[in-house]
Amino acid sequence: MGRRKFILIGLDGLVPEQVERYRGRVPELDEMLRGGFFSPAIPSAVTDTPTNWTTIATGAWMGTHGIIGFQDHLPGMAAGETRSTFNSRLCRAEYLWQAAERQGRRCILINYPTAFPLTLRDGVVIGGDGLFSSRWTVRFPEYISSHRRVPGGKRLLLGPAGRWRNVPPSWRVLGEGVVDLEDQLRFGWDAAGVTDWGTTSEPGSERRRVLVFRDGGRTRMAISRNRDAGRAIAVIGRGEWSGWVRERFLGASCLRQYKVLDLDWKRGRITIYASMAGRHRGWAHPRGMEDEIIENAGGYVESLELSPDSAFRKGWFDGRELEGIMDVMEIQAKWTSDCAAHLASTQDWDAMLVQYHAPDGINHDVLGWLGDPDPRRRRTADRLMLATMRTMFRMVGRIRASCAGDDTVVCVVSDHGNIPVDRWVNVHRIMEEEGWEVFKRDTKTGKWSLDPRRTRAWNAGHASGIWINLRGRERWGCVEPGGDYEELREEVIQRFRSLSDPASGKPAFELVGAREDFESMGVWGDRVPDVFCFARPHYLFYTTGNNDIPDDVMRFYRESPEVMPLAELKHFPVVSTLSAVHWHLPNASVGYASNRATLILAGPGVARGKRAERVNLVDVAPTLSSILGIDPPRQCEGRVIREALDTAG
Repeated sequence: MGRRKFILIGLDGLVPEQVERYRGRVPELDEMLRGGFFSPAIPSAVTDTPTNWTTIATGAWMGTHGIIGFQDHLPGMAAGETRSTFNSRLCRAEYLWQAAERQGRRCILINYPTAFPLTLRDGVVIGGDGLFSSRWTVRFPEYISSHRRVPGGKRLLLGPAGRWRNVPPSWRVLGEGVVDLEDQLRFGWDAAGVTDWGTTSEPGSERRRVLVFRDGGRTRMAISRNRDAGRAIAVIGRGEWSGWVRERFLGASCLRQYKVLDLDWKRGRITIYASMAGRHRGWAHPRGMEDEIIENAGGYVESLELSPDSAFRKGWFDGRELEGIMDVMEIQAKWTSDCAAHLASTQDWDAMLVQYHAPDGINHDVLGWLGDPDPRRRRTADRLMLATMRTMFRMVGRIRASCAGDDTVVCVVSDHGNIPVDRWVNVHRIMEEEGWEVFKRDTKTGKWSLDPRRTRAWNAGHASGIWINLRGRERWGCVEPGGDYEELREEVIQRFRSLSDPASGKPAFELVGAREDFESMGVWGDRVPDVFCFARPHYLFYTTGNNDIPDDVMRFYRESPEVMPLAELKHFPVVSTLSAVHWHLPNASVGYASNRATLILAGPGVARGKRAERVNLVDVAPTLSSILGIDPPRQCEGRVIREALDTAG
């Protein structure tokens, strides 16, 4: 067999149980399974996006590559201080694409998390600075309506049309609307999936005008920056998308799409959804490739489908969630496959790594509903998840058809699964009552933050654990190494081991222990918490942060029970509507879902129709290295999955 290529298609949060559940209803998936190799894969703890896309790309366990959770706490930082892990410079292991380039192979990376800052000298890198791509995102999604009041929505004021210029003679003008876009609801990403960063006010006025008219028996609208129909940003009707349009906000050139959800002038009901808007330049390497990507695929916006994930919970789509979410998800999927097809046909390459962040958002929203006693919820979850699988694997099919030749192995892989949750552990109350966490109130803002000089231990949040404020390691550390450290750590371990749910009498945690007890899960080094606490399925061990906590939220922590129903977290509307998360043990399972990742291989030299019980995510990089005919990355700790390869071939 001659020299081979590979395409890695990353599908964030793809649960192996759902692969088997939907295979018969998703032709492209079924074809891959019948003609290739499939196995659940054990991720590295902590089971999340930055940790395990790094595990996949390096073949190293978390303890070796050093990327843990969405935020790393590094030696020398103060208690509660962290740094974002969407940063390739924090990785301590060689990436697969670096190993390939070192051995004369050329790589294309499309939207792969932690690919930025650049680590390739040659090759092509599109995006890669992490979820929501804050570096290149200009505007977050916007919901504009004249009549519907939803969280984060913007009011569209309707009235008689003013003096518009360049109105075509065929347009019978009905009226106009104006919306102020200065205030913006910004989304973020953390352990709970999509969450709100709150409403921010941008300096300077950003208004858009809408001219509503009849033309050819249809009601339509023109969206414009001013009263000039000849320079309209988009002209669209009800149910239509604008396609990618050029916009400019506060001097930044960007691209976004608009969709008209409601258009009834007589009743005064007009609603517009605006997608995230990404910068026109800066997200492609080599520089200058942006124009050809935009021409052939459209504007780059990382994780476009995560916006409906939050909008779904806020009721933005007014009962049309499936249509709204799938529309936006399909836009992202089409961009991904079109971008891959263009680069595959215009670039010399040996390896392509593509990442698409579905279905993780849908899992957070509805995966847990599959076990709900309400049959309507079960049906809704099934419809959404099936539609998501179809969208994703149509994308996979297009990439295979346009990019994969007879010499190309296609690898579909996820970074983790998801586990249903409906109970919440109030960790701040526990930590503060025990005297481990000490908060101080800012008299100017009224918000509470950890006091790093008096706090003895604090919740690691995203990292499923507890840190000890150790003297000599943390800035202002106050716990002495040795006996004091070990005594406090044991107190923390016993406190969480003994925590039970008063509603059931059952323990809230599956496994609690010192960090050295978890080395068999790939956990070690100076970036991991001193204590790990892995909750049982259906329990969420998570807080919304240790600093800048509003007064009412702090009061809620202090007055609420240690364990309570997730739905009662009134101060956290995003968290309270979660149905599933991935902060449990790497092999946690509830039957219809698990925290395990998914691995599918298909192509020349791959065993056909074979299924394994399990592999490890660290095995992906050495297996793809073997397919490419190169040595694996230098710190690789996985093995070549020999059972996936057709040795007879």
